[in-house]
Amino acid sequence: MEKDEYISEVLKVLDSHSAEIKGKFEDALDSLPPKAVAVEVNVFSDQDGEGFLTIRVSLDGPDLYVLNKKIEEKACLFDTVMGSDGFEPPLPMLDPFDIEFDSPDILVDTATRWLHKELSQTNLSKVNLPITILNPEGYGTVGAIKLNG
Repeated sequence: MEKDEYISEVLKVLDSHSAEIKGKFEDALDSLPPKAVAVEVNVFSDQDGEGFLTIRVSLDGPDLYVLNKKIEEKACLFDTVMGSDGFEPPLPMLDPFDIEFDSPDILVDTATRWLHKELSQTNLSKVNLPITILNPEGYGTVGAIKLNG
């Protein structure tokens, strides 16, 4: 699979889950505990480069465990799992030894840009905290993107 085709396929899957992802994001924002000082939307890719993608909301502030426990049920916005017929949701599965691009970087960059576009369309005014999209594992070239604050 070529890089442009991969990006296109990833965007199709994300687009097909847009309403669900935005709804979960807004639900998480509605559940923020008072002691939260920042919101992060973390984009994770598997280190092997097969194409797993997870998008989670996490909070920053005092006692991270307690803060994040408050939104635990609403924190996962998107998660790829292996089903009997391949990935669910059906992201393209890659053989990292059979492609000529860095799939974790491309996947994280694609998802980060997509999230910026989509989450910017949600009601961010109800949250008076910084909201940042980032990859805490260092994949991607886009870097952190501030949505709010």
